[in-house]
Amino acid sequence: MYILMYVLARKILRFGSVVIWGLIVGGALISFGGCDQAPPPPPPPAKIEITEPPSATEEVDSDTEADVPPEPQPTVYEYDPTGRREPFESLIAEEEIDLLDVIATPDPELLKSPLQKVELAQLKITGIILGSFGEYARILSPDGKSYTVNAGTLIGMHEGQVISITSNSVVVKEILRYESGKVEEVESILYLNPIEDEEEERP
Repeated sequence: MYILMYVLARKILRFGSVVIWGLIVGGALISFGGCDQAPPPPPPPAKIEITEPPSATEEVDSDTEADVPPEPQPTVYEYDPTGRREPFESLIAEEEIDLLDVIATPDPELLKSPLQKVELAQLKITGIILGSFGEYARILSPDGKSYTVNAGTLIGMHEGQVISITSNSVVVKEILRYESGKVEEVESILYLNPIEDEEEERP
C-alpha cells in the first residue's frame, strides 16, 4: 500500500515538473517573439507652411503704381493751309535764285592781254612808282612774267580796269555778269604787302 502511494506521488511530481517547464518555455518563447517584432513607426511630422512676407520693393512698386496718375494725352494740332499763303514760299524762291545765279563765263574774244586771262587773286604786285610823270605798278602773273600797269589798264577776266594806284595798292573795278542777266560792278584792291596793308586798312 505504501509502495503504491509512493509510486503515484513520484509520477504526480514528475508530471507537475513537466507542466511547469512547459509554462516557462512557452512564456520565454512569447517574450522572444515580442522582442523580435519591430515597433510601430512613429507618425509623420506635421507639415508647416511658411508664407514669405512681400518684399519692400514690391510694396514700394505697388504704392507707386497706385499713386501715379495716368499721363494726359497731348493735344495734336494740324496746320490747315487751305486759303492761306505759304509764308516761306518767297524765301525759298529767293534762295533757289541765289544758288542758281552764278557768274557767267567771260567771252574769250574779250580776253586779249595776258593780264585779262587770269583772275585778280592770281596776280601779285611787286612794286609801285609814284611821280610827276604818273603812277605805275609792277604786277607778276602766274607764268612768272612781270607787267607794268597804270590807270586805265585792262586787267582780270571780268572786264576789269585799273582805276587808281596808291603808295601801297592797286584798285581794280570789275563787271560781273550773272547767268540770270544781272550785272554787278565790284571793286577789288591788290596790296603791295597784302598781310601788313590789310591789317592797316581794318578799322
